[in-house]
Amino acid sequence: MRFCSFRNNRKTLPWISLYLIDIKAIDPKLHTSLTGRSNELILENIKSISKIKKEIYIRIPVIPNANIEELPKIAEFIRSLNCDSLKVELIPFHNYAKSKYESLNRSYEYAKVDPPSEEEMELFNSYFNGIPSVSYDKVRRGDFNYIFQRIKEDY
Repeated sequence: MRFCSFRNNRKTLPWISLYLIDIKAIDPKLHTSLTGRSNELILENIKSISKIKKEIYIRIPVIPNANIEELPKIAEFIRSLNCDSLKVELIPFHNYAKSKYESLNRSYEYAKVDPPSEEEMELFNSYFNGIPSVSYDKVRRGDFNYIFQRIKEDY
């Protein structure tokens, strides 16, 4: 349902058990500046899915100098859903794309941005206290065993 309304996807509901949705910002202007698209449809789809009690996995990229101030607003939005079938994951920014941009002779806007520290991620995670299944991604530290274990637990 990336850029399609929930209403247009109602026929698919019996075959979908889990929705993976990213929220980068609540502020529509900031979201558009970060992604080139409005977040109105994304937020409306999340609201609609939460009402039918389907499982929702909301991923939130944590991007220094871009959306840190939005994290409390995102947490407030998620709390307003009053949905007990969702999980939230904070995904720390990383510089993995830097070498790819360099190999293509393209400038990488985030080349000098450092990933958030573990302490910062713990602070950001605290904004989501009271929301079920809050965690943050450990890929930044190369903890692939953690990720594989989580996949096994979820399935």
